[in-house]
Amino acid sequence: MSRTVVRILAFASAVLLLGCTLDTFMFAGTPHEGPYDFSDTTIPADRFDPEGTFVTAEDGTRIHLHFVQSSGVYPDRADTTVFYCHGNTDHIGYYWNRVELFYEMGYQVLIFDYRGYGRSDEVETTEAGVYQDAEAAFDHLLSLPEVDPDQVAFYGYSLGCAVCIEMATRYAAPPFALVVEAPFRSVADLVIDSAGASLDVGMVADIRFENIDKIDHIGMPLLVIHGAQDDYIMPEYGQALFDAAAEPKDLWL
Repeated sequence: MSRTVVRILAFASAVLLLGCTLDTFMFAGTPHEGPYDFSDTTIPADRFDPEGTFVTAEDGTRIHLHFVQSSGVYPDRADTTVFYCHGNTDHIGYYWNRVELFYEMGYQVLIFDYRGYGRSDEVETTEAGVYQDAEAAFDHLLSLPEVDPDQVAFYGYSLGCAVCIEMATRYAAPPFALVVEAPFRSVADLVIDSAGASLDVGMVADIRFENIDKIDHIGMPLLVIHGAQDDYIMPEYGQALFDAAAEPKDLWL
């Protein structure tokens, strides 16, 4: 039995006994007071604002984000911007190494924190809420003079895959590509696979994140990346999403 199965089974049992939901497991953000410490970052100070920016989601929630300009080391990538949606834990500071990698590869990048994460408003995190957060961050991205709307790619990691997949169904243009790293099929499948039996997802979660039902509706090329030995979010999930998606698509295991 994989570590994923053990952990989610144990959590599902606790959920049923205590009356809480799987949402608290999926949304494990850490609030952060004040600016992040970027004293050790590899990104020069003239490439981004250490304070970041706040934008407002449709329901009034303030969302914190950082935009980093291209390093310029690869001129053919300097106009391409990565819209990065991070995983279900921690905050921007935890994922900053990913931002540094994109910078070193010559891309521009925007990263934001969902509500309840980092410096974003400390309100309840919900599926509808994180979609609103992404919409607000993306609208801000498109307003920046450094950004070419025709050269934007969505990149989601873990939970961020679900956010990017939903965004991709809403924006056939201008994003030109979608990359999902360590995706899952749906929350319902996580529950059923872990329990080894049919279980009503409504018993343990309000969230759905039905990625498998949306993936064939995206209007852009798809790249699925998954660790072949991942026993947390199993590679079978990435394979299933790849199989269900329309061309053009590629799979890296």
